[in-house]
This record gives sequence, structure tokens and C-alpha cells, in this order.
Amino acid sequence: MKSMKIKFCITSCLLLLEIQVFANTDNKHLDALQMEFIQDHNIIQTLDQQKDLDRLELVAVEIETAWFIKDKERYGYLMLELCNAFASSDFGDDRQYELARRYSSIALKKSAMLEESEQIPLETELKLLLHVQDSFDFEEVKDSNDWSYARAEMAELYFHGWERLENAIDKNWDPNDPNLKPLSRPPGIKRWASGMSPNAIEDPILRAEYEISLERYRQEAMYHNKQYGLRDLKKYLLPYIQENLIRLYSGSSFDYSNLETQVLQSDLKALVDSNDVKEMILNGVQDRLIKIESETKTKGGLGSGKTMSEYIKQRELD
Repeated sequence: MKSMKIKFCITSCLLLLEIQVFANTDNKHLDALQMEFIQDHNIIQTLDQQKDLDRLELVAVEIETAWFIKDKERYGYLMLELCNAFASSDFGDDRQYELARRYSSIALKKSAMLEESEQIPLETELKLLLHVQDSFDFEEVKDSNDWSYARAEMAELYFHGWERLENAIDKNWDPNDPNLKPLSRPPGIKRWASGMSPNAIEDPILRAEYEISLERYRQEAMYHNKQYGLRDLKKYLLPYIQENLIRLYSGSSFDYSNLETQVLQSDLKALVDSNDVKEMILNGVQDRLIKIESETKTKGGLGSGKTMSEYIKQRELD
């Protein structure tokens, strides 16, 4: 389905860039852990291309167990690569979607139990969240006794990722800050090229001053790029997370007009500590509903009386 392909592109782009950076590094400078990471990544890709679901499932068990202990960042990357493979390739077996849901949930739950500094990268977490409901049969579970528990369990994962994103965004950051200027020629240096190595400066005092300026500029640029990136994540990924939350709390008919606000508020109260975050999530979900209705009125979407489940199916086919 087209939407699945789009989602796969969104979830894969940065990861592939990072893998290429790792792979292009001179092998002489790669440590054993990095070589093992690349090897496991290549195994996932090979089994994906061979459409060997049984072996990929066995590999998933080994990778999930081993890499959570070895390295949390690489663990997150590999789990996302596994879930992308399970969800996006045509294995001819619906079990693949259950595996994508299972391993995304495992990774997200394990990461959430860690200290913030030890958790998987935020972007990886948000992209794993896109797999939590892969081909989930809501009609089958909506009347079961376990539905309330299953819903809260999934919602907690969305709450956690959304809260991390909002906390990481600097609300006071100004992309037009006049202080963010390109590195200029330091005083006393005649031969100059932007970003030049400090080793090109003979005078030790001027070289030391330049090193300080260069490092300051690099840190500012990194922070600048980080904030741009976080806003892109909010723009492109958060709507999917919001819609998944809406689907969880849309009642037995999954009709957006019957959003179970009280149930959502109850779960927020039980699962989220910060009152500000609770209010932010509730308002964000309600705002997303308004946007969905506005965006789809002229396209036969929710505004024309379709239920949430019908709307989601329509998005998958568009």
C-alpha cells in the first residue's frame, strides 16, 4: 500500500544515512563493536531481500537480546531496521506485521525504563512508534476484556515519545537569531578560509584563540541543526502519532466524533506525571482532529461522515 511505502521512506532515510556514514569509515579505524553492528545490519538486509521471514524472526530474537546489552543507540537503529523489514516487505505472511508490532513495542518499553541519557535516540523512538499499530485488528479486540489494558499499554508508548519530543524542543530558540553568524576571519590572521584547520596558524596565541572560536561555532551550529531537526520531526512524524492516539480513543465505532475524551484523560492522569504534558497531549489530539476534518471535507474523508477506521483505510489507499 502506498501509505506503508511512504511510512517506510520516512522511517528509513536517516537510518540509512547513518549506516552509510558507518560503512564508509576506514575499516582500520572501526572498532569490533561497530564492525559487528554493520554485520548484523547487513544480515537484516539480506534476509529481507531473500524474503526469509522465519530466519529473520530468529535473527530478531538474537539481535534484540544481545544489542540491548551492548549498545543502546545501535540497538535502537537495528530494531528499527528489523521493524521496517517486517512491515514493509512482502513476505506473504500476515505474521510479519505482528512481528513488527511486537519488536517495536519491546524496544520502546525497554528504552522507556532507562534513564533519559541511556534511552534510544529520540528520532529512532518516534519512528518505532509508527510500527506499534501495524495492521492491528481493532475490530477483533475492541469488545475484549483486555482492550482497556492493551490500549493504555500502547498509549503509554505514544505519551512517552511525544513528551520526549516536546521536552527536547527549545521553545525560545530563534532560527533568525542575529548572533548565529558564519565563522569570520579571526583578528591577526592574514591567510584565511572558513573552517580551516587551526594547524594552519603558526602563531600559538592566535591558534589557541581560533580553536576556541571554532569550537564555539561548531557547538552553536550543532544546536542550531538539532532544533531544526526536532521541528521537522514534529512536523512530519507527530501527526501520525496523534492519529494513532485518536484511533485508540475513538470508541467501539472508531468514529472521530466519538472521541473518548474522559478515557483519554483518565489514562493521561495514570500514565503521565506532568500536568503540562497532559494538557499538551490532550490539546494536541483535539487540534489534530480539527485539522483532519478540515483537510478531508472536500476529499470524502472524516468530514463526510466516515468513521476513523474508514478514514485510516482511505489514507492507506491514497
